[in-house]
Amino acid sequence: MIRSRLALVLLCAGILSVGGNLPGQSAQTSLDARTYIEVAHRVLPGVVNISIEARDVPKTAGPPVDNFDDMIRFYQDQRGLGRSLGLSSGSGVLTRTESGKGYVVTNNHVVDSHSDETQIRLTFHTLTPGTTDYSNTTEIVGDQVRILGKDKLSDLAVIEFDMPEDFKPTVVEWGDSDAAEIGENVVALGNPLELNHTVTTGIISGKSRYLGQQISLEKLLQTNAVIQPGNSGGPLVNLDGKILGINNAIASRNGLWQGTSFAIPSNDAKRITDALIERGRVSRGYLGVTMKDVYMVPPEELAKYEIQRDQGGVYIWTVVRNSPADIAGVHTKDIVVAIDGEVVRSSDEMLQSIARKAVDSSVTVKLLRLNEEEKPMTLTVTARLGERPAEEIITEMHRDEQNSNEMIPKIQIDPSAPVSRKDLGLALDDWYDDKTKEAGLEVKSVAPGSPADGAGLEVGDVITSVAGRPVRSLGDFRAALSALGTTVDVQVMVKRQGVQLPVIVKQ
Repeated sequence: MIRSRLALVLLCAGILSVGGNLPGQSAQTSLDARTYIEVAHRVLPGVVNISIEARDVPKTAGPPVDNFDDMIRFYQDQRGLGRSLGLSSGSGVLTRTESGKGYVVTNNHVVDSHSDETQIRLTFHTLTPGTTDYSNTTEIVGDQVRILGKDKLSDLAVIEFDMPEDFKPTVVEWGDSDAAEIGENVVALGNPLELNHTVTTGIISGKSRYLGQQISLEKLLQTNAVIQPGNSGGPLVNLDGKILGINNAIASRNGLWQGTSFAIPSNDAKRITDALIERGRVSRGYLGVTMKDVYMVPPEELAKYEIQRDQGGVYIWTVVRNSPADIAGVHTKDIVVAIDGEVVRSSDEMLQSIARKAVDSSVTVKLLRLNEEEKPMTLTVTARLGERPAEEIITEMHRDEQNSNEMIPKIQIDPSAPVSRKDLGLALDDWYDDKTKEAGLEVKSVAPGSPADGAGLEVGDVITSVAGRPVRSLGDFRAALSALGTTVDVQVMVKRQGVQLPVIVKQ
């Protein structure tokens, strides 16, 4: 069990004015006893439980009714069966129907484990006539359900299903997340902790939160509505019952909700899921470089460019051959300071700036370069962007470039060497997965009583990022730690037995 102190966890979470409503507010300008009830009635029938399960689910007889001990053993066996066959679960929301098909929006991480050996089960809940209980269910499973498209960068996916003849769908409308305001009342709906058709309330606590590429490329809404594992992919709606966000992450010290949750804004989610429905993929601009923030550049090297670390900028680590950057004349060791006249202060900003631009569009890249005398000069190049390939292809291309680039020394680690406390008490070795094309650092040993030991890191864990920044070598790892300075809590993303886990290590 990882004993993390604070982690960002991917979840598997009316104001009156004299002149009328404020721009982002629901049409309902005040709360009354039925406000949330009406929102629930309007939205819950369109919220779906999503289960990824093994295709060959064994059929079992019903529980024995004549022996209490046998009945208890039966249900214990069923719970064990569910743990072995239910691979993952989450929530989704129905946003479109046409030609006998329905389209459910959810998180990519909810359905990412789906394969030929698994099937998807969708369960809708509606009011049982004459009651106030959402116990009437419709299940759609097997070949009737298909993943239409997935987008890892935004953590969004679309599921298409064939609607049964007697199914009466409830489509939930998109709202305008740009107009939503901090302090606005919101409602989160989903299936947390296997508790179906759950409703919680709160407000929008913040906007434009960027938590790093491991969570989502998009800038997220922050809310204090209670969101738990299982809420992933469910909607965050306003008092009109319109979607303002798709819930996808929480900030937590123990893996459960502790007051802060995040959702992908509806305007981004609609744009991306429309592309997945219409084309099966999302088109993004692509330059063809790997990069690091300037504060990760050794001080003696950075001094040559005559800039300070706090000025920001992006250091070009590698350039993919024949990529738009290569054709435009971008070189390794260049420092990018602006894209289309907009200052870029970090690799995250640069990635967002390029990815949001249209394929085949031209961008101007202002950069610093050292001449033959190693003196800095400023120049601007124009690149015609390509289309960003799938993430696994990018990983492979960039890995090939790094392996062939003589400026990047191969760092060898002796796993038996004494463990240095400056590395959080870890001995690390290079790690690469040929199947997934992922790279990182494998934990070979953990010093007893070290920060890593206190956080619960184990031998065999694979570290893929530190403070939201990918690590592919011990140099990356140490540079990321160095950049944190006196920061006490270090966010480390760990892969353990195929599952990504966020861990906070206290230095």
